[in-house]
Amino acid sequence: MRSTYLLVIIFMVSTFAAACSSSSSGGSSSTDGSDGTDGATSTDGTDGVVGADDGDTTNTSDLITSEPQGPTCASDVECPDGGVCDCNRRCVAGGLAGLPKCIEDKNCGSENYCDQCAKVCRVQKTLCESCADLGVGVSGIATSNECAEGGTCTDFASGGRFCLRECISDAGCPPAFKCLATDGGTKQCQPKSGACSLAGECTKDTECEFGEVCNSGTCAAGCADDTGCPNGNVCSSFRCVPACSEQNPCPSDLICSNGKCKIEGGCVDATECPEPETYCDPVAKLCSSGCLLDFDCKASEKECKNWKCIDKGCTGNFFCAFEQVCNLSSGKCEEAVGPYCEAGCDPESEASCGGKPNRCLQLQDKDGNDIGAFCFVACLEAPTNRCPQGYGCQEVEIPDSQGNPEKTELCFRDCTNKPLGAE
Repeated sequence: MRSTYLLVIIFMVSTFAAACSSSSSGGSSSTDGSDGTDGATSTDGTDGVVGADDGDTTNTSDLITSEPQGPTCASDVECPDGGVCDCNRRCVAGGLAGLPKCIEDKNCGSENYCDQCAKVCRVQKTLCESCADLGVGVSGIATSNECAEGGTCTDFASGGRFCLRECISDAGCPPAFKCLATDGGTKQCQPKSGACSLAGECTKDTECEFGEVCNSGTCAAGCADDTGCPNGNVCSSFRCVPACSEQNPCPSDLICSNGKCKIEGGCVDATECPEPETYCDPVAKLCSSGCLLDFDCKASEKECKNWKCIDKGCTGNFFCAFEQVCNLSSGKCEEAVGPYCEAGCDPESEASCGGKPNRCLQLQDKDGNDIGAFCFVACLEAPTNRCPQGYGCQEVEIPDSQGNPEKTELCFRDCTNKPLGAE
Protein backbone atom coordinates (compact mmCIF):
# COMPACT_ATOMS: atom_id res chain seq x y z
CA MET A 1 0.00 0.00 0.00
CA ARG A 2 1.57 3.24 -1.01
CA SER A 3 1.39 6.41 1.04
CA THR A 4 -1.60 8.65 0.44
CA TYR A 5 -0.94 12.05 -1.07
CA LEU A 6 -3.73 14.55 -1.23
CA LEU A 7 -3.92 16.63 -4.37
CA VAL A 8 -5.93 19.64 -3.34
CA ILE A 9 -8.26 20.72 -6.12
CA ILE A 10 -9.77 24.01 -5.03
CA PHE A 11 -13.30 24.49 -6.27
CA MET A 12 -13.77 28.23 -6.24
CA VAL A 13 -17.29 28.68 -4.94
CA SER A 14 -19.36 31.06 -6.97
CA THR A 15 -19.56 33.80 -4.37
CA PHE A 16 -15.79 33.95 -4.20
CA ALA A 17 -15.37 33.82 -7.97
CA ALA A 18 -18.00 36.51 -8.43
CA ALA A 19 -16.28 38.82 -5.97
CA CYS A 20 -12.96 38.41 -7.73
CA SER A 21 -14.52 39.03 -11.13
CA SER A 22 -16.41 42.10 -9.97
CA SER A 23 -13.34 43.62 -8.38
CA SER A 24 -11.33 43.19 -11.54
CA SER A 25 -13.92 44.23 -14.10
CA GLY A 26 -13.34 47.93 -14.04
CA GLY A 27 -16.70 48.92 -12.59
CA SER A 28 -18.91 46.64 -14.66
CA SER A 29 -22.21 45.94 -12.97
CA SER A 30 -23.39 42.37 -12.76
CA THR A 31 -26.61 42.76 -10.86
CA ASP A 32 -28.44 45.89 -11.88
CA GLY A 33 -28.98 45.04 -15.53
CA SER A 34 -26.79 47.87 -16.75
CA ASP A 35 -24.40 47.44 -19.60
CA GLY A 36 -20.91 47.47 -18.16
CA THR A 37 -19.07 45.42 -20.74
CA ASP A 38 -18.53 46.05 -24.43
CA GLY A 39 -21.00 43.96 -26.35
CA ALA A 40 -23.22 43.17 -23.39
CA THR A 41 -26.86 44.02 -23.77
CA SER A 42 -28.71 46.48 -21.61
CA THR A 43 -32.15 45.53 -20.39
CA ASP A 44 -34.02 48.80 -20.74
CA GLY A 45 -34.96 48.18 -24.36
CA THR A 46 -32.94 51.10 -25.70
CA ASP A 47 -29.96 49.46 -27.30
CA GLY A 48 -29.86 45.84 -28.31
CA VAL A 49 -33.40 44.61 -27.89
CA VAL A 50 -33.42 40.98 -28.92
CA GLY A 51 -34.38 40.76 -32.53
CA ALA A 52 -33.79 44.43 -33.27
CA ASP A 53 -31.83 45.04 -36.44
CA ASP A 54 -29.65 47.72 -34.91
CA GLY A 55 -28.06 45.82 -32.02
CA ASP A 56 -26.91 42.39 -30.94
CA THR A 57 -28.20 40.85 -27.77
CA THR A 58 -24.75 39.80 -26.67
CA ASN A 59 -21.27 40.09 -28.04
CA THR A 60 -21.32 36.92 -30.12
CA SER A 61 -18.39 37.67 -32.39
CA ASP A 62 -16.28 35.10 -30.55
CA LEU A 63 -18.89 32.37 -30.12
CA ILE A 64 -16.89 29.47 -31.49
CA THR A 65 -16.57 25.80 -30.78
CA SER A 66 -13.80 24.44 -28.64
CA GLU A 67 -12.04 22.99 -31.67
CA PRO A 68 -8.28 23.59 -31.36
CA GLN A 69 -7.04 26.14 -33.86
CA GLY A 70 -3.76 26.41 -35.73
CA PRO A 71 -0.96 23.91 -36.41
CA THR A 72 0.53 21.54 -33.86
CA CYS A 73 3.58 22.71 -31.96
CA ALA A 74 6.07 21.91 -29.21
CA SER A 75 7.09 25.49 -28.35
CA ASP A 76 6.20 29.12 -29.11
CA VAL A 77 8.99 29.46 -31.67
CA GLU A 78 7.09 27.09 -33.96
CA CYS A 79 4.02 29.36 -34.08
CA PRO A 80 3.75 32.06 -36.79
CA ASP A 81 2.55 35.65 -36.45
CA GLY A 82 3.35 36.02 -32.77
CA GLY A 83 1.26 33.02 -31.76
CA VAL A 84 1.93 30.83 -28.72
CA CYS A 85 1.92 27.07 -28.19
CA ASP A 86 -0.86 26.17 -25.75
CA CYS A 87 -1.39 23.19 -23.46
CA ASN A 88 -3.14 21.32 -26.30
CA ARG A 89 0.05 21.63 -28.34
CA ARG A 90 -1.65 23.90 -30.85
CA CYS A 91 -0.63 27.33 -32.04
CA VAL A 92 -3.12 29.96 -30.84
CA ALA A 93 -3.20 33.74 -31.00
CA GLY A 94 -0.77 35.59 -28.78
CA GLY A 95 -1.93 37.51 -25.73
CA LEU A 96 -2.65 41.20 -25.20
CA ALA A 97 0.05 43.50 -26.50
CA GLY A 98 2.45 44.84 -23.91
CA LEU A 99 1.66 42.18 -21.30
CA PRO A 100 4.09 39.32 -20.58
CA LYS A 101 3.15 35.71 -20.04
CA CYS A 102 1.02 35.21 -16.93
CA ILE A 103 0.48 32.78 -14.09
CA GLU A 104 -2.73 34.21 -12.63
CA ASP A 105 -5.32 36.88 -13.36
CA LYS A 106 -3.68 39.60 -11.29
CA ASN A 107 -0.77 39.57 -13.78
CA CYS A 108 -3.15 40.85 -16.46
CA GLY A 109 -4.92 43.96 -15.11
CA SER A 110 -8.61 44.77 -14.84
CA GLU A 111 -11.13 43.34 -17.33
CA ASN A 112 -8.57 40.75 -18.43
CA TYR A 113 -7.82 37.19 -17.37
CA CYS A 114 -4.92 34.76 -17.58
CA ASP A 115 -5.52 32.05 -20.18
CA GLN A 116 -4.20 29.10 -18.17
CA CYS A 117 -3.75 26.92 -21.24
CA ALA A 118 -1.66 29.44 -23.21
CA LYS A 119 -0.29 31.42 -20.21
CA VAL A 120 -1.13 34.77 -21.85
CA CYS A 121 -3.48 37.61 -20.91
CA ARG A 122 -6.79 37.98 -22.76
CA VAL A 123 -9.90 40.16 -22.45
CA GLN A 124 -12.65 38.66 -20.27
CA LYS A 125 -15.55 36.95 -22.05
CA THR A 126 -19.18 38.11 -21.92
CA LEU A 127 -22.49 36.27 -21.73
CA CYS A 128 -22.69 33.17 -23.95
CA GLU A 129 -19.18 33.54 -25.33
CA SER A 130 -17.23 30.31 -25.62
CA CYS A 131 -14.87 29.79 -22.66
CA ALA A 132 -12.32 27.25 -21.48
CA ASP A 133 -12.01 27.66 -17.70
CA LEU A 134 -12.13 24.15 -16.24
CA GLY A 135 -13.78 25.23 -13.02
CA VAL A 136 -10.98 23.66 -10.99
CA GLY A 137 -7.75 25.03 -9.60
CA VAL A 138 -5.05 22.39 -9.49
CA SER A 139 -2.41 22.70 -6.77
CA GLY A 140 0.05 25.28 -8.05
CA ILE A 141 -2.22 26.37 -10.91
CA ALA A 142 -4.66 29.21 -10.30
CA THR A 143 -8.23 29.30 -11.56
CA SER A 144 -9.05 32.19 -13.87
CA ASN A 145 -11.95 34.64 -13.97
CA GLU A 146 -12.39 34.17 -17.69
CA CYS A 147 -16.01 35.35 -17.64
CA ALA A 148 -16.82 38.99 -16.89
CA GLU A 149 -19.46 40.35 -14.51
CA GLY A 150 -19.28 37.50 -12.00
CA GLY A 151 -20.10 34.94 -14.66
CA THR A 152 -19.20 31.27 -14.47
CA CYS A 153 -17.77 29.18 -17.30
CA THR A 154 -20.40 26.48 -17.56
CA ASP A 155 -20.66 23.14 -19.36
CA PHE A 156 -23.81 22.61 -21.44
CA ALA A 157 -25.34 19.18 -21.88
CA SER A 158 -25.81 19.96 -25.57
CA GLY A 159 -22.06 20.53 -25.90
CA GLY A 160 -19.59 23.32 -25.37
CA ARG A 161 -18.65 25.52 -22.42
CA PHE A 162 -19.93 29.09 -22.27
CA CYS A 163 -19.90 32.12 -19.98
CA LEU A 164 -22.97 32.96 -17.91
CA ARG A 165 -23.45 36.26 -16.03
CA GLU A 166 -24.26 36.89 -12.38
CA CYS A 167 -27.70 38.35 -11.65
CA ILE A 168 -30.25 38.99 -8.92
CA SER A 169 -33.44 38.78 -11.00
CA ASP A 170 -34.60 38.44 -14.61
CA ALA A 171 -34.35 42.23 -14.92
CA GLY A 172 -30.58 41.86 -14.87
CA CYS A 173 -30.57 39.53 -17.88
CA PRO A 174 -31.13 40.17 -21.59
CA PRO A 175 -34.36 38.95 -23.20
CA ALA A 176 -34.32 35.19 -23.92
CA PHE A 177 -32.39 34.66 -20.66
CA LYS A 178 -33.63 33.91 -17.14
CA CYS A 179 -31.91 34.49 -13.79
CA LEU A 180 -31.62 31.04 -12.24
CA ALA A 181 -29.62 29.49 -9.41
CA THR A 182 -26.66 27.30 -10.38
CA ASP A 183 -25.04 24.33 -8.67
CA GLY A 184 -22.39 26.75 -7.40
CA GLY A 185 -24.97 28.70 -5.38
CA THR A 186 -25.15 32.05 -7.19
CA LYS A 187 -27.80 33.13 -9.65
CA GLN A 188 -26.67 33.42 -13.26
CA CYS A 189 -28.32 34.57 -16.51
CA GLN A 190 -29.07 31.36 -18.40
CA PRO A 191 -30.55 30.98 -21.90
CA LYS A 192 -34.22 30.00 -21.86
CA SER A 193 -33.52 27.61 -24.74
CA GLY A 194 -31.08 25.69 -22.56
CA ALA A 195 -28.16 26.25 -24.92
CA CYS A 196 -25.81 29.03 -25.88
CA SER A 197 -25.71 29.22 -29.65
CA LEU A 198 -22.59 28.65 -31.63
CA ALA A 199 -22.47 31.72 -33.77
CA GLY A 200 -21.77 31.81 -37.44
CA GLU A 201 -21.72 34.43 -40.14
CA CYS A 202 -25.09 35.06 -41.69
CA THR A 203 -26.95 37.27 -44.12
CA LYS A 204 -30.51 36.27 -43.16
CA ASP A 205 -32.34 34.73 -40.20
CA THR A 206 -32.87 31.32 -41.81
CA GLU A 207 -29.10 30.80 -41.89
CA CYS A 208 -29.15 30.70 -38.07
CA GLU A 209 -30.39 28.12 -35.59
CA PHE A 210 -34.10 27.99 -34.81
CA GLY A 211 -34.78 30.71 -32.23
CA GLU A 212 -31.98 32.99 -33.49
CA VAL A 213 -31.90 36.04 -35.75
CA CYS A 214 -29.18 37.44 -37.95
CA ASN A 215 -27.92 40.72 -36.46
CA SER A 216 -25.04 42.58 -38.08
CA GLY A 217 -23.89 39.45 -39.90
CA THR A 218 -23.87 37.26 -36.77
CA CYS A 219 -26.43 34.81 -35.38
CA ALA A 220 -27.76 35.85 -31.98
CA ALA A 221 -30.59 34.72 -29.70
CA GLY A 222 -33.95 36.17 -30.72
CA CYS A 223 -36.89 36.98 -28.48
CA ALA A 224 -38.80 34.05 -27.01
CA ASP A 225 -42.14 35.75 -26.33
CA ASP A 226 -43.78 39.17 -26.09
CA THR A 227 -42.52 39.71 -22.52
CA GLY A 228 -39.02 40.12 -23.91
CA CYS A 229 -40.06 43.06 -26.09
CA PRO A 230 -40.32 46.61 -24.69
CA ASN A 231 -42.59 49.53 -25.55
CA GLY A 232 -45.60 47.41 -26.49
CA ASN A 233 -43.80 45.55 -29.27
CA VAL A 234 -44.54 41.89 -29.96
CA CYS A 235 -42.24 38.94 -30.70
CA SER A 236 -42.76 37.77 -34.26
CA SER A 237 -40.34 35.44 -36.04
CA PHE A 238 -38.01 35.88 -33.03
CA ARG A 239 -37.83 39.65 -33.58
CA CYS A 240 -39.41 42.46 -31.60
CA VAL A 241 -41.68 44.40 -33.98
CA PRO A 242 -44.53 46.92 -33.61
CA ALA A 243 -47.89 45.24 -33.00
CA CYS A 244 -50.35 45.27 -35.86
CA SER A 245 -53.51 47.34 -35.39
CA GLU A 246 -55.97 49.48 -37.33
CA GLN A 247 -53.30 52.15 -37.44
CA ASN A 248 -50.62 49.60 -38.39
CA PRO A 249 -52.47 47.10 -40.57
CA CYS A 250 -51.14 43.81 -41.97
CA PRO A 251 -50.68 43.16 -45.70
CA SER A 252 -53.95 42.33 -47.43
CA ASP A 253 -53.35 38.57 -47.47
CA LEU A 254 -52.74 38.37 -43.69
CA ILE A 255 -54.90 38.81 -40.60
CA CYS A 256 -53.98 40.59 -37.38
CA SER A 257 -54.13 38.19 -34.42
CA ASN A 258 -52.93 39.25 -30.96
CA GLY A 259 -50.87 42.00 -32.50
CA LYS A 260 -49.19 39.71 -35.05
CA CYS A 261 -49.75 39.31 -38.78
CA LYS A 262 -50.66 35.71 -39.62
CA ILE A 263 -52.20 33.52 -42.25
CA GLU A 264 -55.33 32.01 -40.76
CA GLY A 265 -54.65 28.31 -40.25
CA GLY A 266 -51.33 28.57 -42.07
CA CYS A 267 -47.80 29.93 -41.81
CA VAL A 268 -45.98 33.03 -43.01
CA ASP A 269 -42.41 31.75 -42.65
CA ALA A 270 -40.30 28.93 -41.24
CA THR A 271 -40.43 30.27 -37.69
CA GLU A 272 -44.13 29.45 -37.49
CA CYS A 273 -43.42 25.75 -37.96
CA PRO A 274 -41.77 24.90 -34.61
CA GLU A 275 -41.92 21.11 -34.87
CA PRO A 276 -38.58 19.48 -35.80
CA GLU A 277 -38.23 18.60 -39.48
CA THR A 278 -41.13 20.71 -40.69
CA TYR A 279 -41.11 23.68 -43.06
CA CYS A 280 -43.48 26.36 -44.28
CA ASP A 281 -44.57 25.41 -47.79
CA PRO A 282 -44.06 28.63 -49.80
CA VAL A 283 -47.00 27.84 -52.10
CA ALA A 284 -49.61 26.28 -49.81
CA LYS A 285 -48.53 28.44 -46.83
CA LEU A 286 -48.95 25.40 -44.58
CA CYS A 287 -46.48 23.61 -42.28
CA SER A 288 -45.38 20.41 -44.00
CA SER A 289 -43.13 17.49 -43.09
CA GLY A 290 -39.56 17.62 -44.39
CA CYS A 291 -37.26 20.56 -44.94
CA LEU A 292 -36.15 23.21 -47.40
CA LEU A 293 -33.28 24.58 -45.29
CA ASP A 294 -31.02 23.35 -42.48
CA PHE A 295 -33.03 25.76 -40.31
CA ASP A 296 -36.12 23.55 -40.71
CA CYS A 297 -34.40 20.64 -38.93
CA LYS A 298 -34.34 22.64 -35.65
CA ALA A 299 -31.19 20.76 -34.63
CA SER A 300 -27.63 21.99 -35.08
CA GLU A 301 -26.38 18.43 -35.65
CA LYS A 302 -28.60 17.94 -38.70
CA GLU A 303 -28.65 19.36 -42.21
CA CYS A 304 -31.23 19.37 -45.00
CA LYS A 305 -30.41 17.20 -48.01
CA ASN A 306 -32.99 16.37 -50.69
CA TRP A 307 -35.82 17.63 -48.49
CA LYS A 308 -34.80 15.35 -45.60
CA CYS A 309 -32.95 16.11 -42.36
CA ILE A 310 -29.86 13.94 -41.96
CA ASP A 311 -26.99 13.85 -39.45
CA LYS A 312 -24.13 16.17 -40.37
CA GLY A 313 -21.48 13.89 -38.95
CA CYS A 314 -18.85 15.07 -36.47
CA THR A 315 -15.29 16.08 -37.26
CA GLY A 316 -14.03 16.40 -33.68
CA ASN A 317 -15.07 16.14 -30.04
CA PHE A 318 -15.99 19.84 -30.10
CA PHE A 319 -19.00 18.89 -32.24
CA CYS A 320 -20.44 16.46 -29.69
CA ALA A 321 -22.57 16.71 -26.56
CA PHE A 322 -21.19 16.61 -23.03
CA GLU A 323 -18.97 13.59 -22.22
CA GLN A 324 -19.07 12.41 -25.82
CA VAL A 325 -16.26 11.86 -28.31
CA CYS A 326 -16.28 11.87 -32.08
CA ASN A 327 -15.70 8.59 -33.89
CA LEU A 328 -13.81 9.98 -36.87
CA SER A 329 -14.40 6.79 -38.89
CA SER A 330 -18.19 6.85 -38.64
CA GLY A 331 -18.63 10.58 -38.13
CA LYS A 332 -20.86 9.88 -35.14
CA CYS A 333 -20.64 11.12 -31.56
CA GLU A 334 -20.34 8.37 -28.96
CA GLU A 335 -20.29 8.22 -25.18
CA ALA A 336 -16.72 8.42 -23.88
CA VAL A 337 -15.37 5.13 -22.53
CA GLY A 338 -13.59 5.43 -19.21
CA PRO A 339 -14.20 6.41 -15.57
CA TYR A 340 -14.47 10.16 -16.24
CA CYS A 341 -15.42 11.89 -12.96
CA GLU A 342 -16.42 8.54 -11.47
CA ALA A 343 -17.02 9.07 -7.76
CA GLY A 344 -16.09 6.92 -4.80
CA CYS A 345 -12.67 5.67 -5.93
CA ASP A 346 -9.82 4.93 -3.50
CA PRO A 347 -6.95 7.46 -3.67
CA GLU A 348 -4.71 4.99 -1.79
CA SER A 349 -4.95 2.33 -4.48
CA GLU A 350 -2.90 2.61 -7.65
CA ALA A 351 -5.37 0.19 -9.25
CA SER A 352 -8.23 2.71 -8.85
CA CYS A 353 -9.78 4.18 -12.00
CA GLY A 354 -8.18 1.49 -14.16
CA GLY A 355 -4.67 2.18 -12.88
CA LYS A 356 -2.01 4.56 -14.17
CA PRO A 357 -1.93 6.86 -16.02
CA ASN A 358 -5.49 7.48 -14.74
CA ARG A 359 -5.65 8.85 -11.19
CA CYS A 360 -8.05 8.89 -8.27
CA LEU A 361 -7.84 12.25 -6.52
CA GLN A 362 -9.39 13.40 -3.28
CA LEU A 363 -10.98 16.83 -3.77
CA GLN A 364 -11.50 19.65 -1.32
CA ASP A 365 -13.35 22.94 -1.50
CA LYS A 366 -11.63 26.24 -0.78
CA ASP A 367 -12.28 25.85 2.95
CA GLY A 368 -10.44 22.53 3.06
CA ASN A 369 -13.56 20.39 3.37
CA ASP A 370 -13.46 17.01 1.64
CA ILE A 371 -16.02 16.75 -1.14
CA GLY A 372 -15.18 13.27 -2.36
CA ALA A 373 -12.74 11.31 -4.48
CA PHE A 374 -13.11 11.22 -8.26
CA CYS A 375 -11.42 9.52 -11.19
CA PHE A 376 -9.51 11.62 -13.71
CA VAL A 377 -8.58 9.94 -16.98
CA ALA A 378 -5.30 10.55 -18.78
CA CYS A 379 -5.41 12.78 -21.86
CA LEU A 380 -4.96 11.09 -25.21
CA GLU A 381 -1.66 11.71 -26.99
CA ALA A 382 -3.31 12.96 -30.19
CA PRO A 383 -2.92 16.73 -30.75
CA THR A 384 -6.71 17.08 -31.07
CA ASN A 385 -9.61 15.33 -29.38
CA ARG A 386 -7.51 14.73 -26.26
CA CYS A 387 -10.51 14.75 -23.90
CA PRO A 388 -14.27 14.27 -24.23
CA GLN A 389 -16.47 17.32 -24.72
CA GLY A 390 -16.72 19.25 -21.45
CA TYR A 391 -13.25 18.27 -20.20
CA GLY A 392 -9.93 20.04 -20.64
CA CYS A 393 -6.46 18.53 -20.68
CA GLN A 394 -4.39 19.89 -17.80
CA GLU A 395 -0.89 19.04 -16.63
CA VAL A 396 -0.56 18.42 -12.90
CA GLU A 397 2.19 17.31 -10.54
CA ILE A 398 1.37 14.44 -8.18
CA PRO A 399 3.87 12.98 -5.70
CA ASP A 400 4.75 9.35 -6.38
CA SER A 401 5.06 6.71 -3.66
CA GLN A 402 8.53 8.08 -2.80
CA GLY A 403 7.27 11.65 -2.54
CA ASN A 404 8.88 12.76 -5.80
CA PRO A 405 6.78 15.04 -8.03
CA GLU A 406 5.47 13.24 -11.08
CA LYS A 407 3.96 15.17 -13.99
CA THR A 408 0.91 13.80 -15.76
CA GLU A 409 -1.81 15.15 -18.06
CA LEU A 410 -5.39 14.48 -17.02
CA CYS A 411 -8.82 15.35 -18.41
CA PHE A 412 -10.28 17.78 -15.87
CA ARG A 413 -13.57 19.40 -15.04
CA ASP A 414 -15.50 20.31 -11.88
CA CYS A 415 -16.98 16.87 -11.13
CA THR A 416 -19.33 18.30 -8.50
CA ASN A 417 -21.36 20.39 -10.97
CA LYS A 418 -23.77 18.97 -13.54
CA PRO A 419 -23.71 20.55 -17.02
CA LEU A 420 -26.52 22.99 -17.77
CA GLY A 421 -29.47 21.22 -19.37
CA ALA A 422 -28.60 17.77 -18.01
CA GLU A 423 -31.48 15.78 -16.53
